[in-house]
Amino acid sequence: MAMLGFSLCVMGAIGCMYLWLSYQKARQTDHWVERPAKVIVSTIDSSTRTQHNDVKYRLEVHYRYQYRGESYLSSRVKILPLSSRDPGKIKKHQKRYPVGSSVTCYVNPDKPLMAILIKPTKAALYSIWFPALLILFGFKMIVGIFSKN
Repeated sequence: MAMLGFSLCVMGAIGCMYLWLSYQKARQTDHWVERPAKVIVSTIDSSTRTQHNDVKYRLEVHYRYQYRGESYLSSRVKILPLSSRDPGKIKKHQKRYPVGSSVTCYVNPDKPLMAILIKPTKAALYSIWFPALLILFGFKMIVGIFSKN
């Protein structure tokens, strides 16, 4: 029973760490600067495969923006590439970025070459309670076992 409690604590700690790091990564973009951008390429790449040999569709959007008087080119929609096995999901995102359209991008002021179109969500912080409960229950199991003896 103590091993089960310990396992719950470890799984909860790993989950909390993962969610906290996700939140921290999303929070980094809070100080990024909004800049207008112009979409110059908007395509769907289907040349890669998943580990199960399914077609992996990836949104390719290239846009030009200016920051501190210099022109830059970026191809990041999100921090991580936007991809799916479902082409409909990617087409839905592609409709938001037609060629020639004006969009808002978020530029990292410390590294102006780094820009994204969609800021990451901070929802990981709202979900951290679940793995924290695993830690609590695991700890309660361990304490309960040793307090009875």
